[in-house]
Amino acid sequence: RITAARDTWELPEVSYKPWPSPRHTHPAIDAALRLAVHSTASITSVSVKTYPVALQLCNMTDTQTEHAARFSIAHCVAAALQDGHVDASSFLAPARDRNRDLAGRVQVAASDRFAVVFPAAWGAEVTLTLADGSVAVAQVDHAKGDPLSPMTEAERYAKALDMLARGGVAHARELADQVLAMSDGKAFPAALFNAALPLTQTDSKG
Repeated sequence: RITAARDTWELPEVSYKPWPSPRHTHPAIDAALRLAVHSTASITSVSVKTYPVALQLCNMTDTQTEHAARFSIAHCVAAALQDGHVDASSFLAPARDRNRDLAGRVQVAASDRFAVVFPAAWGAEVTLTLADGSVAVAQVDHAKGDPLSPMTEAERYAKALDMLARGGVAHARELADQVLAMSDGKAFPAALFNAALPLTQTDSKG
């Protein structure tokens, strides 16, 4: 069954996580980033509509810790709108303090529109109400990184480098490039891999 010829493979159906927070926050982050061109000083309120499961798991309102901020759609949306990006630093204390006021203006609610298509589609809508009375809306029907809304090769490469570097891997770019070169018939970079990821040695009593 493994080696038999087949028309499709499962790997293209795998979803990638562009941002280091729970997957249920990602549709709202994606929509908010599309609206980040608006000055946060002009935003009077923010409305997020998404599917009920996202609220059940990621609607933390007290973001005094990094963990809580990751599980807060309101914080994730505020960070996306105010900073124009979401990465590991978005959940540290300085970012939590910087985004607390805007996060307090974010209202998150479930919507039947997204509930009826979940889990086939993970979507969200973010609406900004601006000081002049106008509104700006962005809707995401599939979370970025899903097969129907894929990350680009450059985005996946940047994500991999960031994760390798944050994990303390030496020569992350060189290692990534040599692994990618395997698709052209190059050998697995065993020496570089072993140097970058030394195995923890334990004695026989461990």
